[in-house]
Formats: sequence, C-alpha cells, structure tokens
Amino acid sequence: MSQERAFFELALKEVLGNGISVEGVRMQGGGGINPADKISKASGDFFLQWNDSSLIDMFETKAKGLQRLKTSKTIRKPKA
Repeated sequence: MSQERAFFELALKEVLGNGISVEGVRMQGGGGINPADKISKASGDFFLQWNDSSLIDMFETKAKGLQRLKTSKTIRKPKA
C-alpha cells in the first residue's frame, strides 16, 4: 500500500470508523487553494480537499454553501 493511500485510509477511519478500506487515490486538478484527491473505496468514492488547520473556517463556509446548493435543488452536488 502506498504511503499516501495508507495516510488517507487512517484519516477516514478516524472520522468514519473502521469499515473503511481505500482502494485508490488519484490527485485532482482545479483547486487553486486546496490540494484535492479522489479517494476510491468499494462502497463509493470521496472527493477530499485539505489544507492547514488554520483555514478550518474556509472549509466550514464551503460546506454551508454546498448544503445551500443541495436545498435549492437546482444542481446536483456532492455530500459535504
């Protein structure tokens, strides 16, 4: 298992529980501020962005915006 894959598997297990098994990690482009990867696992994929913990407010704001998009039912968006 690659070091990157092992890292993401450990991080996801910490948040989601022990039933997580990462099958693949692929870097995604397009993020100007935050690095992003597509994390593949048997039960579905994750799109994961990360950055320094000092930027947590930015991620919370982004999650709120994604939630508003979901409730508007105007476009399909990922679960945040």
